[in-house]
Amino acid sequence: MAALEKYYAPAVVNKWRTMALGVGGIALIIWAVGCYFNTEQALRSWLVGFVFWGGIGLGSLGVLMLQYLTGGAWGVVIRRTVEAGSRTLPLIVLLFIPLAIGVYTRNVYEFTHLPADDPVMLHRGVFMAPWFWIVRSAIYFAIWYVMVHLLNKWSAEQDKTDNILDAERFLDRASRFSGPTLVIYSLIVTFAVVDWVMMLDPHWFSTMWGLLFVAGCALSCFCFVVAVLASLSDKARWME
Repeated sequence: MAALEKYYAPAVVNKWRTMALGVGGIALIIWAVGCYFNTEQALRSWLVGFVFWGGIGLGSLGVLMLQYLTGGAWGVVIRRTVEAGSRTLPLIVLLFIPLAIGVYTRNVYEFTHLPADDPVMLHRGVFMAPWFWIVRSAIYFAIWYVMVHLLNKWSAEQDKTDNILDAERFLDRASRFSGPTLVIYSLIVTFAVVDWVMMLDPHWFSTMWGLLFVAGCALSCFCFVVAVLASLSDKARWME
């Protein structure tokens, strides 16, 4: 495997990157202006974008573990794409920073303004404290990062080795890792989406919310993969 020719992305990918940076830069300027006039609404709008784009990255991580666990041939075709999607986690962390600042300054969520005698505050106590909300989110990202790092590391090592037994060992390691980790991943995503979205209305409760979001992340990932593979399907290396 180590003897394989190094693959470089088609030139059109650089074009997409340039266009995305341009659109993102313009949107960021517009958002900053909106933040000046209405900080609360601007941060809630940022939350929508954070959940959407973050969902693709988190969905990529979940689908990556799912295909390792099932071992289906379908996973081989999309593996590189979902690996790349999972590696956007550092960017998701950057997108989270404005929300963390907004929570700390009490500009995003209603729970930061609830009186101490509110039933929700009485039952949840320190769980509703802004500082603990930020700490929980940091823990979520740290655990996801470990998952992303290990799976991508083992995949890269599998590509580098010339020994088929070593390659199978790395694949088996990723498969065994993905079983229990997928359960942990689902639980953490559930906690995260409760903190990030459900707490917009602290008096709203749903037992299905976490499951719906996990499924939505997976669906977003598959849509992303289809769009990428369809766009690259006519390139020489993909047609071999």
